[in-house]
Amino acid sequence: AVVRLRTSMKARNYAFRDPVILRIIDHPHPLKGTKYRVYPTYDFACAVEDHEQGVSHILRSMEFTARVDVQGEVFDAMGWARPIAIQFGRLSMEGTPLSKRKINPLIRSGVVKGWDDPRLATLRGLWRRGVHPEAVRRLILDIGPSKANALITWELLSSYNRKVVDPLANRYFYVPRPKLLVVRSSPEVEAVKLKLHPSFPERGWRELKVKSRAGVAEVYVDSQDLEALSSRKFRLMGLFNVQVEGEEEGVAYARYVGDELIDPKVQWVPAKHYVKLRLLRPGRLLSDGEVDERSLSEEEGVGEEACASLKPGTLVQFERVGFARVDLVEEGFVQAVFTHR
Repeated sequence: AVVRLRTSMKARNYAFRDPVILRIIDHPHPLKGTKYRVYPTYDFACAVEDHEQGVSHILRSMEFTARVDVQGEVFDAMGWARPIAIQFGRLSMEGTPLSKRKINPLIRSGVVKGWDDPRLATLRGLWRRGVHPEAVRRLILDIGPSKANALITWELLSSYNRKVVDPLANRYFYVPRPKLLVVRSSPEVEAVKLKLHPSFPERGWRELKVKSRAGVAEVYVDSQDLEALSSRKFRLMGLFNVQVEGEEEGVAYARYVGDELIDPKVQWVPAKHYVKLRLLRPGRLLSDGEVDERSLSEEEGVGEEACASLKPGTLVQFERVGFARVDLVEEGFVQAVFTHR
């Protein structure tokens, strides 16, 4: 049995044609058992709750447009002032769900690690990924309260975020896929100082302890860089220029070839003064509507010693790699989440 709200069966809005507002159900309720027999439907319950809570404005997506007439009629029948209802188009994010109804099962099944999983576009997930709240604010204001649905791409969000975090993020060296590079005939270098941020010298400097001895300096360099530059001179950023001469038993050897500024430049980390660094790289959680179990990868590398003093939540830029947010700091170990280039 049901109770209907008397309106008109000729209404153009199908939802307004004598809508059901109460149901009589004898089956036991999963939480209340047999205590009640009459239950309100969505429209009646929303109208009563909005009135009881003093709601003045209702903001919701376009699929609820048909419910405005029904809930407004309940307000009129009860002698209450109608709140203002505003409908807007839904936002969707490329490659990840926004609906709690879709995210909850992913969390319960362990597909994602929680509401702050960096593959999610929840506010907690975005912040863990290194997306600044101001970037989200600017993007939403630019999109505006349109009635048309909008698809946000990660590239679009990244472009907004880059403008916000670039002046905030200090620079550090991180070397993925590290390989030991022994530089011969190098000058005696105890340490080099590099700016924390090229545009803000007042922030100070960071120090990388090279401690070259007897014409030999040892550093870690990305093995892919060494392979790509095996026949070229290149510059170790802020240090000096080298030319790779060969490799033996997994160790690369190079010679010092000057100090003039040249390209290309590669980042490096002192071989005896570093921290282990793991970089989480979140990708698109959904591919063609299916969960991609490889959408969160882990990359092991080494970072300069100064990374050990960073606090969780700090936004940084790993030079030649990209922006990241520090996720975890332990003795001799740092974990960060890659944001974007």
